[in-house]
Amino acid sequence: MSLQRLMGPLGRNENLFSNAEIEKRGKKIDNLDWMIEVSSNWVEKIWMDDPSHEDRIATNSITETEGHAGKSKKRPQEVLEKAVVLQEARIFHDDKAVKNKPDLILQVLTRLLRLANTRGIRFSQSEATELFFASSKLFLSEDQFVRRMLYLFLKEIYIFCNPDDVIIITSSLTKDMTCDIPNNRANALRVLACIINPSMLGAIERYVKQAIVDSYAPSASAGLVTGIKLSQTLPECTSMVRRWVTEINQAMKRHGGVTQYLALILLYQTKSTDRLAISKIVSQCRNKKVLRCPMAIVMLIRYSTGLIIDEGAAYNGMMLTEASGACGESIDFLLTCLKHKSDLVAIEAARSLSSLPLKAEELYPVISVINVLLTSVKPCVRFAALKTLASIAERFPGISMECKDKLEELTKDNNSTVVTLAVTTLLKLSTEDTIDMVLEKISCTICSMEKEDQVAIIKGIISLQMKFPSRRLTFLLFLEKNLMQKAPYELKKTIVVGIIESVNCRPEASEDSLLILSKSLDTCEHANLVTDILNAISELSRLALDVSPHIPYIYNCFLLGDRSIRAAAVSSLAKICSHHPSMRSSIFVLLKHCVRDEDDETRDRAAAALAILNLAMTENSYDFASHDYSDTTFVKPSDDDVACHIYSPMDFSFSQLERSLQAYILDSDEMGKEELLTFESLPHVEDKAEEQHSMNIASLISKKKKIPAESVYAIPELAALGQIFKSSFPIHSTEDETEYVVQCVKHIYVDMIVLEFKVHNTVENQRLDNVGVVITGCDNDDLYEAVGELRAKSISYGCTDSCFIVLKGNSGTKFSPSVFALELQFTVCSVDEESGEEVGEFFEEEYPLEDIHIVSADFMQGTVVSDFRTCWGKRGKESEAYKNIGLQFNSLQEAISSIVEFLGMYPCDGTEQITMNKPSQMLHLSGTLIGSDSVLCRASLSPQGNIFVLKILVRSESKEISQTILDWIE
Repeated sequence: MSLQRLMGPLGRNENLFSNAEIEKRGKKIDNLDWMIEVSSNWVEKIWMDDPSHEDRIATNSITETEGHAGKSKKRPQEVLEKAVVLQEARIFHDDKAVKNKPDLILQVLTRLLRLANTRGIRFSQSEATELFFASSKLFLSEDQFVRRMLYLFLKEIYIFCNPDDVIIITSSLTKDMTCDIPNNRANALRVLACIINPSMLGAIERYVKQAIVDSYAPSASAGLVTGIKLSQTLPECTSMVRRWVTEINQAMKRHGGVTQYLALILLYQTKSTDRLAISKIVSQCRNKKVLRCPMAIVMLIRYSTGLIIDEGAAYNGMMLTEASGACGESIDFLLTCLKHKSDLVAIEAARSLSSLPLKAEELYPVISVINVLLTSVKPCVRFAALKTLASIAERFPGISMECKDKLEELTKDNNSTVVTLAVTTLLKLSTEDTIDMVLEKISCTICSMEKEDQVAIIKGIISLQMKFPSRRLTFLLFLEKNLMQKAPYELKKTIVVGIIESVNCRPEASEDSLLILSKSLDTCEHANLVTDILNAISELSRLALDVSPHIPYIYNCFLLGDRSIRAAAVSSLAKICSHHPSMRSSIFVLLKHCVRDEDDETRDRAAAALAILNLAMTENSYDFASHDYSDTTFVKPSDDDVACHIYSPMDFSFSQLERSLQAYILDSDEMGKEELLTFESLPHVEDKAEEQHSMNIASLISKKKKIPAESVYAIPELAALGQIFKSSFPIHSTEDETEYVVQCVKHIYVDMIVLEFKVHNTVENQRLDNVGVVITGCDNDDLYEAVGELRAKSISYGCTDSCFIVLKGNSGTKFSPSVFALELQFTVCSVDEESGEEVGEFFEEEYPLEDIHIVSADFMQGTVVSDFRTCWGKRGKESEAYKNIGLQFNSLQEAISSIVEFLGMYPCDGTEQITMNKPSQMLHLSGTLIGSDSVLCRASLSPQGNIFVLKILVRSESKEISQTILDWIE
């Protein structure tokens, strides 16, 4: 293997020697070819700072073919002993060997690098320090290959050293940064940027600035990369890097390629907190056309897109030709980039335009460019164009139909990833009439695909099933066919999850879907998936009228499965009994056989189920003979059925229960009561909808969540106020870039509101004393009265502390929204940066904050119900209230999100997902009103132009409360 392979990454593809010199040198060290072969795979990854290279050496094959017999023999470096290699490294102290034996030095360095990157081997701090010190002697060598290998070694070994030992090598690197060899200057600066100590920043600033303005492009790139790393990893360097604007601009104009790309990124970072400065940078680069590198133009496109979003012009229904000012210039620039000769730039421009909320007719230029890019000879270009087209097809399938012919051609592409994306995009463009043809094509090709591609296509088919509910039987037959065949676990798991989601969204499909799941039990070879299917059948059986066809399949799992499957089958039979009393006598007999199982877990579950069913059958004797099996009331147990209560799912997640118990423990008054702890006595907590809908089991074992009310309960004066009903998520009262960052958390009590303000001091050399927030105005002074406040004693630079305001509601102000004008008041004290001592005078200061809104949703806690339809029926019509109102929104999704957020309730049964090809969208909401019981809402949204007609029914414990909820909507 040529030595150029090693030199390329180190010199950033800049060769130090000519080909003749390399050939001459290669003859001298032919015995090092094995070393280059070993190191060539990981050298590039190290310089790209790839974190995934932990075991890159151990996984590489290190064999060579010898002789005519072609026998493979292992290298001696395949098995290395750390002690032996460390002993060999002592040659670094021999000056003669360092100068005269570069081949031997290279071998030792290669072995050390391999040890440093082998899983399970770690240098101790003393060993690393000794190696770090010994490697400083290698700077005596004039061999450039040794020098480059040394740079690699220093980058790898410094992580094991004491940070204070970096000074050992700094002087040698500094000398290399001022030498006459360009590659040494660039590489030394890169290494120094990795191992630099914050206390040495001032000493290297001069060298970094010299490198940025260097005429040698790799040196300039190294200086720019150093600036980017320093500003990202060391906050102390931010102010220093901002002083390099002149040098950065000079490098951007002098060089092209990667240097220009890096210069633009660093220039953007220096101005990231100043929107006006960013707009100026983007405008100058756009108008003067100084950028020649496609990657730099791509970054400029992204910055321009950010300016468009910040301006918000695209969100106001404005046409492209109507945009003006900076926003209009940015849009014109994006349209111009669509015609750029570089595919990279054209794709990025198309992607940026498709990400903006534009109208369909405004995206025709994008579709035209994508249509051309789909015929590119480069697979990556075709894939990127398909990715952009897929995002457009989700919003505007009509205009995307222009690319349908090209998509059908790409389904026969040589690249499997392109084929998968083309098929999934075709699914998005499918109509109800073309579904059969598309599914037939997929059936012919899906078997020959990789499992990842199969999973992606099945997910596309499942989403299409939600779009065309009238063709659900067609989709179910296709999913059944693939589920019954021998397939990987991931594919079958995806199909099962898709069937379950379809039942949750459309209960009318439960009979057919459950039968498919039951039949798959006999053909599924994955034990984990069988248990999941058994649990799903038992949970979804409450939606079915007749579950008798599923019992034989479940009992067959008990007879033939392993112990985990047998235990799951017993639990499944027991849960089915709880929902279907008519099956209890039959299943009771089956469970008696399960008690004799050899597995302890299975026997215990069967015994518990028999005891519960026996008690339920004794307390509630159902007269099955007088009912028709087709009557839906026949399969429903009574409200006091003990089996139904035990086996029914809880109305909250385990995450909610955990946080509710934590909040209960924090309340000392509640803990002091002698009453029994019940679910009703626990404080209400809520999860976001996406957390509730997550089907990832790992999410149940997630990191512990912080209780928002914890800071309130920690203060005795506030803890005495009682139990908090609800705490809001933090609301920004200032911009993140301001001197004082303030966030507000609203803690709602039955008759009080506590406003917590978290104040973060970002001003250096200042300490804030006696920090508090005062109310300077209110839209209605009769609603709430400020009865107390708690101030923060002092907040140093970089620290955060909280202050509080206590509001008491006057009589008759329950559930009343309000707006408060606020002001931050504090005393400023100047302090010494190093000692922290006071060095200046005190002075009072006031800082205006954004208004805080007490909204209707603050008095409502979103809660989950296991069976919305059953709970709705139990409420009855006596407490029902109805309202019909027209609301203006830009889209149906915006209307759904706004209603859910405004009411503060939780969407049930997946009704927050848009149902395609339906004249109206149903919405089921549940929640708990403060000081009251649960509240249920059924709403219908019918679009009529930009107006959405909302028909909403509310049921609660009284009609007055239901009417109060409706009065919120105006």
